[in-house]
Amino acid sequence: MIAGAIALEVAKLLSDAEPGHKFTRWTKAELIEYANDAALQITQLRALEFSQPHKLELVAGARQTLPAGGIFFSRVAGTYDAYGRVVGQPSATDSAATRIAANWFEPIVCRTPTRDYIVRSYSLDPDDQGAFYVDPPVPPGAKVEALVVYTAEPEAAGKDGALGVPGVYHNAVIEWMLYRAYSKDTESATDATRASEHLKLFTDLMGAAEQVYERYLKQVTSNAASH
Repeated sequence: MIAGAIALEVAKLLSDAEPGHKFTRWTKAELIEYANDAALQITQLRALEFSQPHKLELVAGARQTLPAGGIFFSRVAGTYDAYGRVVGQPSATDSAATRIAANWFEPIVCRTPTRDYIVRSYSLDPDDQGAFYVDPPVPPGAKVEALVVYTAEPEAAGKDGALGVPGVYHNAVIEWMLYRAYSKDTESATDATRASEHLKLFTDLMGAAEQVYERYLKQVTSNAASH
């Protein structure tokens, strides 16, 4: 989906694309802003679907945070060794247990930096979806890089750029854009009603997408188990 093209498509739905008078009530820049906002909303709602592996340098201690633009931590897939290979298979653990372990063992670990550090387990931070804990804590002075799977904000697209979501979400993007467009005039009861209708359609489409994705994951899991 190209931002400029979908902006024109929505302008036509808004009856704001008359030849010679396009983008009169809603500018093209406004509609492209709505399209980028739609991509961000979809990414946040379908965070697991948009998770990707990234190389991340860990900081000293147990608690880690995603870099700017990281919005949802998924898992730690391994640790890079001195040869650039990903080693280890960290397991997910309970956040409370990780915090207790960090409080007890972090002072000891932090006094004994090692070149052979490997993330053994990780846990989510229940208060911040952009943060996580690793065990053992990373020693100070040690350069540790891990393969971390997380969701990042989609890059904003210009008029000729592609939106950060696949075409399967085309209709959901349009409904969000129409919701934003009709929300522009807060004093119009008619536009307020239209905005609510399009927001509901967007929500319904995202709910349907979630059901389809869950069925897909179950099928993949079932196929993997059968082999």
